[in-house]
Amino acid sequence: MSTRARKITVSGLIGLIALTIIGAAYIYFFKLGYIPIEKHRTLTSSAVSKKVEIYRDHHGVPHIYGQTTRDVMFAAGYTMAEDRLFQIEMSIRAGTGRMAEILGKGLLARDKHELLHSYTTAELTEMIEAMPANGKEAFLATVDGINTYVAEAIANPAEKLPIEFSDLVLGIELKKYTQEDLMAGAVMVLRHFGASGGTELSNKAFFDDMVKRHGTKTAMVIFDDILPLTDPDAYTTSLDQMQAQVVAPSSHDYAALSDSALKKSRTYRDTQIASKQALVSVGLTLGASRTILVGPERSATGNPLMMQATADGGDMHLVSPEINFAGLFVPPIAMPIMGRSPTAGMLITTGERDTRDVFSVKTDPENKHRYFYKGDWHDMESRTETIKVAGQEDTEYVIYRTVHGPVILWDDETNIAYTQRWAIWGQEANIWASAFDSLKVKDADGYAAQLEQISASNSNISYADVTGSIGFRHMGDIPLRAHGIDPRLPANGDGSEDWQGIVSDEQTPKLRDPEKGYIFIWNNSPAPGTVFGDGSRWGKTFRTHLPVSLIEEKEKISIEDLKSFNKLIGASFYSIDLTLTSPRFFDAFFQEAAEKTNDPKVKEAATLIMAWDGLMTDKDNDGSYDAVGLTLFRKWLPTALETVFDDDIGTWWKDLDDDLYIPYQTSLLVRALEGDDAGLPLKRDYFNGQDRASVVIESLQRTIEALEPEFKGRDIADWHQPVFWQFLNFTDIGDSDKPRMKRYRSTTYSGAGTTFGYLPKAIVDNGMPAWTAIMEITDENPHYLSSIPSGGQSWFINQDWKASPHIKDQYDKHANFNYKTVSLDKKTVQSDYEARLVIHPK
Repeated sequence: MSTRARKITVSGLIGLIALTIIGAAYIYFFKLGYIPIEKHRTLTSSAVSKKVEIYRDHHGVPHIYGQTTRDVMFAAGYTMAEDRLFQIEMSIRAGTGRMAEILGKGLLARDKHELLHSYTTAELTEMIEAMPANGKEAFLATVDGINTYVAEAIANPAEKLPIEFSDLVLGIELKKYTQEDLMAGAVMVLRHFGASGGTELSNKAFFDDMVKRHGTKTAMVIFDDILPLTDPDAYTTSLDQMQAQVVAPSSHDYAALSDSALKKSRTYRDTQIASKQALVSVGLTLGASRTILVGPERSATGNPLMMQATADGGDMHLVSPEINFAGLFVPPIAMPIMGRSPTAGMLITTGERDTRDVFSVKTDPENKHRYFYKGDWHDMESRTETIKVAGQEDTEYVIYRTVHGPVILWDDETNIAYTQRWAIWGQEANIWASAFDSLKVKDADGYAAQLEQISASNSNISYADVTGSIGFRHMGDIPLRAHGIDPRLPANGDGSEDWQGIVSDEQTPKLRDPEKGYIFIWNNSPAPGTVFGDGSRWGKTFRTHLPVSLIEEKEKISIEDLKSFNKLIGASFYSIDLTLTSPRFFDAFFQEAAEKTNDPKVKEAATLIMAWDGLMTDKDNDGSYDAVGLTLFRKWLPTALETVFDDDIGTWWKDLDDDLYIPYQTSLLVRALEGDDAGLPLKRDYFNGQDRASVVIESLQRTIEALEPEFKGRDIADWHQPVFWQFLNFTDIGDSDKPRMKRYRSTTYSGAGTTFGYLPKAIVDNGMPAWTAIMEITDENPHYLSSIPSGGQSWFINQDWKASPHIKDQYDKHANFNYKTVSLDKKTVQSDYEARLVIHPK
């Protein structure tokens, strides 16, 4: 993250520091405590037609049983609000550009960015009204359920209102939510996990810089080297060859960004990065989803096995005449979005394809709010938004749109406006309805059929059933771009390069019951020939290699194996820092350098790196990782990239990755070092005539020089990296000297648990994502294993600063790779429950 983006994020979240001050005083004078569990409760509501029963197990997971699906969805909204009302509130504020209202001017830029790409209230209403009838009914039922709890919290704040709403903390005035509020929050979540791309301006700035440095011809060579459209060495889930996209120079003149536009593009990029990071404060991880499916022939039990590690959320089990499904929910979406039924399982990872495009439009020199499209001048649409900002006057913000979408940047010097189009635009309500319909599917054939016709954000959906069948489908609207255009750069917005539609289902990668007996997905390339565009770029070193090797090494895989896999994958830290990879990709180059060098330090460093297994372990629990090789390797990766590329392209090798969840820089380095042996050899000599061994030796020398001051005269063999820590709240990071793999790595818990001492401020980072689950797909005693980090099932602390007992009962399980059991068997649930709520019709 750039310095500016970091400042935007930190200054915006600084308002939460008030919690720390108040909490410290409270802890000093009072004892903390937990809210007593009320074994049996009843509620009467006119929103349900028949009795609904909610059984909570001993981890607070709600099992909801109703005689109609609408009643069950009402209860789902109600229980979600019980557990995570503050997260619902913050998700809606994030989706409607209202974070600055409570957190101050530091979030103003982020709110403007959100509003720029948001829907109007009328557009949200129109989307909801256009939903399929059953999906709309289910969605509105969840809204009613949430608002039923909101009404209780307003009427009884002492017991029902989360502490974050208190005047002594954030002072949020709780009001009932509209259907548009909840849909805006859902839109934010679906876009966060289902849209990428839109970085054409960063790519354009890179291209312009290369033209200035090297001239147009060389710039085009460098551009293709650094930003490849595909990489044949990338791991793919499916082996079905995708149709390659023909790319030629676009038909319009690529006028260079003016100096003022270049500055604006950097600001836009920094705000976009900071906006993503700010969402972590409301409980949304930046990404991490990975899935392992094991078919019966590779399963030690003879039944399909499924393992998932993904974003934060709670567990929920819904049972109606149509639905029996349990799994992960992500507020404010009040239903499981992945998990299992008694007869099948379904899991999701983000697809990371290029689904957003920037278009450049010519504007009228006499009136920049007019643009040229299809042979005529058109007036831009405009609307004015009023943004409330804590501690200062309201701010008015005018948003302009063309046929392609909102104007994200004006280049007044060249009379060009840049707009952005989303493939997902206007589809989010239908995606919500499709996700709801997926809860009704009972088998693999049902999933395969449904996935051919539903709306979905860009994702990989995998499934398995009790017959032993496993499968996967790459989903989401992928733009069918005009023939020959370069998707890495802005398209011409005059109508000549408009999208030609959406990629057909026949070209969508899928897989069913593969011969190898397993399917593995980790936000990776779906199939060979996948065109990267300006979205994620995958290469040889991408993090999939370790899980695939673990699977391949086992003839039969058990549930205990999957638990072990989780530990090993976590210890690789690939979930956190996607620039990391195994040192094995570089062993030959280190060996070559060690044999050629006369420098004993370089020889020792190379030997230590080659001796490291690529895992970050502290087996003797001395507070430092065991292998010195990891200290050297982590420093060497960026140092080697600097050594190879800085003199030709500056820091663009890393700056271009700032916009993306999946960085490419390490695979770029492998391509450079492999030379002609690479699947996609670089066309330019970035070694400046040096041989490879000399470049590696130089990079190792620079690595040693960079680390020597840190370890102050100690022998290289004693350069042990202190273990990395994971902070459970942004405001606790502060100026701590605890080392972190990523500066803003957090569990995403954004409530008051750490402030009031219910949770530790930091724990040793185990490298894992948030919700982790393991499932054996059998109808005999159907259940799954799962754990979620700090925050647990509930984030609730009441106005007396007493917490739900489920605010901390899973963080230790998650930290130690242990799991709770979530049963789908009604007799099991009813025989041993912690609390029961019965909702009666009024």
